[in-house]
Amino acid sequence: MRAPVPRFLLLAALSGCGNPDNLVVGGFGPAVINPVRSAIHAVASVQVNGSPQQLSVIVLSDSTDLCAKIAAHPDYFHVPSDNFASMLLFTPAGLIGDFFVGQNNTGNEIVLGAVATDGGTGPLAAYPGYQGGQISMAQFNTNCGGCEAKGSFDVFVVDPSGGLHEFYGRFKSTFCQGLASAQLP
Repeated sequence: MRAPVPRFLLLAALSGCGNPDNLVVGGFGPAVINPVRSAIHAVASVQVNGSPQQLSVIVLSDSTDLCAKIAAHPDYFHVPSDNFASMLLFTPAGLIGDFFVGQNNTGNEIVLGAVATDGGTGPLAAYPGYQGGQISMAQFNTNCGGCEAKGSFDVFVVDPSGGLHEFYGRFKSTFCQGLASAQLP
């Protein structure tokens, strides 16, 4: 006969699960996105080799209510209005499938923002993606209320000293109209 599992252990195991839809594993210094408090997506203009491209964009962030913040401040990723860490994933617009970072305008980036202690804008840091990672897009909808994008990623980011850091996880994001007109890094 098997011994019963104490209830407090079951409750502890269940309460530690968090949101199973959005997960970012990996990090260095302040570049940690755990827990993911906002997961949004849209088709937006991203600078690729100096020229704007319309790409599918997924943002996973530790900032709450990110869509409303971006709607109020389209320059959110250039002039931070709060402290945040965000993972940005870019894939060709309108396509689902597996995409490799560095090919067909697929990329990723970590952006960190901070507010200065005097209340003004603080420093912003952007860590570029490194070739060889993969973004898998299973769904990407933008033309309905409550639309979702779903997928997973296994990507790399380069820190200022040239160190390579792996980030992997999954996403289930909601459409954010404000992201479509945001100034992205």
